[in-house]
Amino acid sequence: AKLQFKKASRIYIQSENDAQLLREQYHIPENKIAILNTWMKPVEFKPSLRVNEFIDKKSKNVLWLGNMGIAQNRDFVITVIKNALKLNGSIKFNVVGLKVHDRNALQRALMYIAEPDKKRVRIIEHLTHEECAQLALRSDLGLVSLGPQTTDGNIPGKFITYTMTGLPVFALCEEQSAISKIIVMERLGQVYHGQDAARGAGVLVETLRNRYDKQNIHRYFASQHSIETAVQTLLAE
Repeated sequence: AKLQFKKASRIYIQSENDAQLLREQYHIPENKIAILNTWMKPVEFKPSLRVNEFIDKKSKNVLWLGNMGIAQNRDFVITVIKNALKLNGSIKFNVVGLKVHDRNALQRALMYIAEPDKKRVRIIEHLTHEECAQLALRSDLGLVSLGPQTTDGNIPGKFITYTMTGLPVFALCEEQSAISKIIVMERLGQVYHGQDAARGAGVLVETLRNRYDKQNIHRYFASQHSIETAVQTLLAE
């Protein structure tokens, strides 16, 4: 790898953590390194009867997309969801695309809560990327979690989908993580850094009460994760 790095005129990586590794371990000059963020094509709002059935217009709709395993601190996320249901009777969770064992874990946890609360968690086995984006466009908050063992530079795909649609984000993560710094600095939502599920649920509810500038969230996405930005990075000398 070191020989290939030496030959390359430009090295594209996906996080500042990777850039730091190249600088410190392989002594790659700064001018040869470029961070190329994951990009995504924006999706416009379209009528969708299938997606509409998951949205309760009388509730605050919170969305979780994709994996909920060890890397996402699954058990803590589930406990936060259960606490949030108790704190606020108007919250509804749509949980999309879990693997079978993670879906079973969530279903087992919901067995021990009151039936009305149980009905406010909708587990959706599969949606297309287009349908996920349409669901995000209709939701009030996107939920993200990264366990303490994940690398600080990890930027989950669900986070990019949320910001692509202008959806505010609530993240459960470590304070030093890149996603925490981005959400705070760019005013994209709120973060909770601790391991107290009741307090985490409280911050989630607070985030739903706050107002966030969707245009600001769209601007962040356009500047960091749009196709145009990726092309500019690739073409830059």
